[in-house]
Amino acid sequence: METYKNSYTKDEDRLLWELHEIRHRLQKKKKRQIIGRNKQRSI
Repeated sequence: METYKNSYTKDEDRLLWELHEIRHRLQKKKKRQIIGRNKQRSI
């Protein structure tokens, strides 16, 4: 994974890291919902 100038680690900024984790979980959940809808449409 590429590292950017403005990237941060968990130790550097715990609040931003927590937001990153929350956004990641929400994105995974959203992706599963979209896949589920697409499966229903194809039936």
